Amino acid sequence: MRMFERLSKHEFIIIFLASFVWRIYLLYVEFASSFLIPQKTSPLFNNPWTNFDGAHYLSIAKDGYLGSEQAFFPLFPFLIGIVSRNFDIPFDVVGLLLVNLSFAFMVTYFYMLLKLDYKKNVIFYSFAFFLFFPTSFFFGAIYTESLFLALLFSSIYYARRKKFILSAILAAFASAARLVGIFIPIFLFYEYFRSKEKNKLNLASIILIPPFGIASFMYYLYSKFGDPFLFISSVSSFGEQRDIGNLTLLPQVVWRYLKIFIISDKTFAYYLSVFEFTIFFLVLFLIYYAWRRKVRFSYIIFSLIVLILPTLTGSFSSVPRYALGAFAVFIALALIKNVKVKVMLLTIGFIIQFFLAVYFLQGYFVS
Repeated sequence: MRMFERLSKHEFIIIFLASFVWRIYLLYVEFASSFLIPQKTSPLFNNPWTNFDGAHYLSIAKDGYLGSEQAFFPLFPFLIGIVSRNFDIPFDVVGLLLVNLSFAFMVTYFYMLLKLDYKKNVIFYSFAFFLFFPTSFFFGAIYTESLFLALLFSSIYYARRKKFILSAILAAFASAARLVGIFIPIFLFYEYFRSKEKNKLNLASIILIPPFGIASFMYYLYSKFGDPFLFISSVSSFGEQRDIGNLTLLPQVVWRYLKIFIISDKTFAYYLSVFEFTIFFLVLFLIYYAWRRKVRFSYIIFSLIVLILPTLTGSFSSVPRYALGAFAVFIALALIKNVKVKVMLLTIGFIIQFFLAVYFLQGYFVS
């Protein structure tokens, strides 16, 4: 079985060139950022792509879990640590290499997944909206975005191709990369019960294999810290608005943000809250639009989970970044019939992404 069985040489070249150009664009943004706004904080390893969560992933890779870092899932820092120690390569360099390799797999499997259902025009626009979404620059940062979505798209793709055991294994790795990975079996069950070729081995693999990633992490947390759910309780250490002690429903989060808009000073944090609030409801509407345009139902359900899950902590913080996993949104945008509207939305997304990336690279938290 060829790994990329449905891609021609021509398609490979197009995907490679698009990925290469996009990466060059990020290097340009990095170069330009120092001329546009002053640096707020000094980056770890003098590498701006390690800002914020990236610093924690590299710290875990280097020294293991310290303080409240159990909120960060282990697969990404584990891979960085293994490669760095065995080949004596700096941790941040390994992180960037892993991110770029994951990005290549991510865009390839996203293309293959789209190709199962859509024609070239929809695939092109889905890709464009995916890469020019305001927070897509995180695919180039030392974050889990590229790795997780590479695992997500490949797992869904092989489920669509009825290769359930391979899909389940990839889902297990995804659940060790990010919490929302535990919901990937939704796709597997959906595709399994739609399949005419049902067997007990495939069903057993769907049930037993995907939870192995998060179960291994929970066992580690229990054996070392005495609490298998420490990855949940430690989240409150990363954001003053997060409340893990009580389940916060969406209306409460909305009310909290409305109060911020009324009483808060017009600082950078205020405008960030406006951005988070706006992105949440924009993505929610686009998920609804995806449903109306008959995007695959399992894609819609997973996208909704990706969007809602972070809000249960009582905040929209980081929702613009997490929304990258709500990939039904990018298909929905591509299905807009008016080309002028699509071009306008792409232009707006590109402009916002540029300035958010500049602020991120200069040490401002943007998502």
